[in-house]
Amino acid sequence: AMSLTGYRSIAELPNLPGVRRSNLSSNPTLFKEYLRDNLGASQHVKSDSFFDDKDALDQLSASIYAYPADAKAFNDTSGRYSLRSSQSDRKSGNRSLPYSDIGKAPSFVTNNDQMCNFTAYFVENVPENLDENERVRIVDITVYVVDESMEVREPYIANSGLNQGKLVKKSRFLKPDSDEYYGLKDFKAGGVLKLFKREYTILDCNDFTRGYLAGMNVDFGEPYPTPTSTDMRIKKREGAGGAPAELFSCPSRPFTSLSKNFYEKGKLVLRYYGTWDGQEEPIPTKYRVRVHYYLADDNIEIISEYRRNDGRDRVPKLLRKMRVLKPSPVDYGIMTSAQSNFLDDSCYYSYSDIKIGSTINVVGNDILIYDADEFTRNYLADNGCPLDKRLDLVFEKPHQKIVADPPPHNGFGSEEDSLQTCSGSLMPKPPKKDGLKQKLYAGQMLRFRIKFRSPKAVDADREFILQVFLEDDTIQIREIPNRNSGFSGGKFLSRSRQHHKDGKQILPGDITLGRTLYVQSHEFVILDADEFSLKYMEQNADVWQDSSSESLAKTLRCHEDSLREVLTGMKDRAIQEMSYEELHDTLSSVGVNLTTQEKLTLVRALDPKRKGTVKFYRLFRIINDESMYSSWRSTGN
Repeated sequence: AMSLTGYRSIAELPNLPGVRRSNLSSNPTLFKEYLRDNLGASQHVKSDSFFDDKDALDQLSASIYAYPADAKAFNDTSGRYSLRSSQSDRKSGNRSLPYSDIGKAPSFVTNNDQMCNFTAYFVENVPENLDENERVRIVDITVYVVDESMEVREPYIANSGLNQGKLVKKSRFLKPDSDEYYGLKDFKAGGVLKLFKREYTILDCNDFTRGYLAGMNVDFGEPYPTPTSTDMRIKKREGAGGAPAELFSCPSRPFTSLSKNFYEKGKLVLRYYGTWDGQEEPIPTKYRVRVHYYLADDNIEIISEYRRNDGRDRVPKLLRKMRVLKPSPVDYGIMTSAQSNFLDDSCYYSYSDIKIGSTINVVGNDILIYDADEFTRNYLADNGCPLDKRLDLVFEKPHQKIVADPPPHNGFGSEEDSLQTCSGSLMPKPPKKDGLKQKLYAGQMLRFRIKFRSPKAVDADREFILQVFLEDDTIQIREIPNRNSGFSGGKFLSRSRQHHKDGKQILPGDITLGRTLYVQSHEFVILDADEFSLKYMEQNADVWQDSSSESLAKTLRCHEDSLREVLTGMKDRAIQEMSYEELHDTLSSVGVNLTTQEKLTLVRALDPKRKGTVKFYRLFRIINDESMYSSWRSTGN
């Protein structure tokens, strides 16, 4: 909020949102009339930026001024802008502030988000403790300046055992036996506030609060010393003439062994693993439990361990936290907590009594301790009570998983799809495929020429094309059409996965030249392959060993001496061309027995131009005998 006193024209108003407006938006009718009568300008002029004469601008703005001269109060309607301006703001979505003096603004405007913080204490009685009659509790009181409401909070202290945090919610409170509310003027050092039957004594405040009270002409006074311990006893001693209360401390509570264990071992718990035998039950079984030993008060807690589908009801605890008596010939019967205080500590279980292999009698059951966690072992080892190794116990017999062999494929559909129905699911899913393999070998296939191994007379001339698809290892057989053979040709076997006689799947590496292939009760002999298939097998010699040049050279190197003698005896014949059959016969004569695939790999290496003939001396290049190869090459060329 701001004051418009002293501003008599729009030109003098500050250029702030909601304050300064254009002359046209203030009163467009008077503005246009002024331009037409005094300046002779066109009625379509929509800007007042051409005003250079300040006197003329003041005269115009005073005649069409839309704002009041002054406002008497913050909520005075005369201090707001005109109705026409309000309507214009509603249409444009703007929002202007009321115009008045800041000194006349209410408290929620001037004192918004301002708080005064005080430190205080109250004393509560402790009737349940013989050593401590009274306890002092330090709190923070926050007073909101806007309406003088207050709230009381107590800082959190770890392991205090008290309900701390917000003790009194934000509100205004009446003074005792009065109709007046507590205000900031009532907060002074040593002052007492009575809220909900508690007396809060003000001790100190922060710097902002002290300065704010000084601005209100309120003397806070010297701060009281803040109690530093919850064991301090606070008592009041009235002085002469209403003197403030004096603080002094009483002797602290004696430090016992029980309180020492509480502070030193309050969070230390030993964990043991035990079992108790339920062989006498209708369904004999061994139950596993966890035994928790609390070092702070020597209490024992037993929690049952459950397994999935064990058929047992879930019980939170087998034994709640309590002290457990050792077995004794004396029958103590049912004792109250007061009667149990007269028993000696030796009558109860201690952590030194619990060892690996020992038993604990709890509610008529003997619990066998067979293991402990790592922290328990380390703690007991440091205190001179090391534990033995874990006991090897058999809790339950391992269930023998029955694996049912799937039935043989009946030939309908693919075998992979049929196996999905044997998975045990009521809604079988499609068989999974190797997406990476399909992506790498999409559209690639090997083609071989095959025929029946022992054909009948009518099938002697029938030949087929074996197609091996590398993307999923499936095969397909198509018959080569032969006119007047009585067979139409075409698809002989649909694309599918096939298996050998032993049940193993036929893979691309199993298909080589000269090998017999068993497919659907038919035996085929592989005769030849196309150029792509042969190159692919040579490039992937780790799968097709017979197409490996290194394996072929190793075989020939074993008969290198015999080949040298043959080469020497052949003389001029060694540098002349010879057919493939003559080469194979020569190698067989010296004991070099090669498979059909190896023979084809050899002639492809010796005859790269596919002329149908080779020279014998070139064998030594495959054997890596460069000296022999070079000498005969110079003679041949």
